[in-house]
Amino acid sequence: MLLTPYCFLAMILVFGLLILYIRIITVNFHAMGPLAFLWMFVFAFLIMNVARMFVCSLYTLLFPPPKTPERFLSEFPRTAILYTVRAESCGLFERMEYTFRNNYCGNVDLWIASGDAPESFLAYELSVLRRLQRRFGEERVKRFHVSDPAKKKREMMEQWLKEHGHHYRYFVNCDGDSLLPENFLLKLLRKAAHPANRDVAIFQASIRIANAKTHYSHLQVVGNRIGLRLYVATEQNAFGRGLYWGHNALVRIDSFIGVSIPPGVLSHDIWETAYLDKAGQRTVFCPDVVSFEEAPANYLESRKRSARWAKGTLQSWKLIFDGGISLPSRFYVFDGVYSYLSNLIFLGWVYFGIYLEKTSIWSDMVGMRYITTCVVLSIVFLHKLAAARGVRDVLSIFHEIFISTILSMNNLFYTSLALLQMPFHKKSVWVPMKKDPRETLSFKDTFLNFWPSTALGVGSTFVAFRFAPQWGICSIPMLASFLLSIPTIYFTAKIRTGEL
Repeated sequence: MLLTPYCFLAMILVFGLLILYIRIITVNFHAMGPLAFLWMFVFAFLIMNVARMFVCSLYTLLFPPPKTPERFLSEFPRTAILYTVRAESCGLFERMEYTFRNNYCGNVDLWIASGDAPESFLAYELSVLRRLQRRFGEERVKRFHVSDPAKKKREMMEQWLKEHGHHYRYFVNCDGDSLLPENFLLKLLRKAAHPANRDVAIFQASIRIANAKTHYSHLQVVGNRIGLRLYVATEQNAFGRGLYWGHNALVRIDSFIGVSIPPGVLSHDIWETAYLDKAGQRTVFCPDVVSFEEAPANYLESRKRSARWAKGTLQSWKLIFDGGISLPSRFYVFDGVYSYLSNLIFLGWVYFGIYLEKTSIWSDMVGMRYITTCVVLSIVFLHKLAAARGVRDVLSIFHEIFISTILSMNNLFYTSLALLQMPFHKKSVWVPMKKDPRETLSFKDTFLNFWPSTALGVGSTFVAFRFAPQWGICSIPMLASFLLSIPTIYFTAKIRTGEL
């Protein structure tokens, strides 16, 4: 069968080596010193992500999305829908009512696991609880409070499982912004009942974006849809397993309750996926079961969330070398670590190119250098079209590519900055994303938060076209992203027309 882990990874390696060869032939090896060799080594490291983009887009065109088998239920097992919340200030009742109303089946209870928060937030949670109990009954809606401020989402789940998990066979863990549509639970329980899925501990549903009121969050709708089709579904096909995202998934309690992860980790979902794999239990991605969550309303909130995710993901690097974990799970762990570290590595690699521009490292094949750059950028920007299903999709993707390029390339600077600051911010604190879909940014706030990348863009543009023009031409997408960051971030934080 073509779609196997080794075949998939081999295709990435082969295509990456092909691009590397095209680049190598433009190098004057006689003039290469140790630093130039290092530059080429980093290029080889970074180009594998471009190769992955190409291979995933190819597989998306050739293979249908995966589908986990189901069977009809002879009985409805005891199941809990568990919302873990902390310091939430709006929308909880509406989200929970929507979820429970659409999955109100026999033997299903709704739980609110409440973390430590100021009294005003706890009072709001209690008012939500009372409204839900009036709607569905006190015996079906319950609250569990954890007063220890040091306990994060994972510790709250552990305590709930210890005290109440024995009453249920399954639970669905939800974040404060989770929305589970009609028959979500029924579909996943049918999959869990199929004999072929006995070794599956977690059934991860597809997660789409809801309540996209701003231009920025609407871009996340398109980008999220592309990512699910191109990467998540393809890698589920290739590996026969996926990655747990920590929410909007059905979990077997008897498998999950035995997983003991190190204390203090932020991205508990990565560790849970790996440790379950080590115990012979899979996590599968189910693209045919849809759920919803909310996206950050603006790039500033997205940047804060990304910094939290980066810290949690980098904590998992040891799992790459942990014995007993399968190749696919190692790939998922490595891919997460790679995705954040590559920002800092790529930024340093790009700027080191200014120095190389003044050396004799390059041969006279200037045209080939531009061809290589065009090939790489074409894959980076156009591989998303493989996820298109019609003309409307194509137009949406082109719009997303144009605007998101300006925004996302700022991640090179701000994610790198967050990584460099991590050693000085060792305390791990769970700070949930703001859940106001209509939150905008003033121009003052935008300027104060994003002037550093604009200043870097101005300085880099001057240096490039004064001292290294060829480097400047190849770096136009990045330089344009830095220069246009403030107006783009400001205007994409506006409410979309018709969303008031």
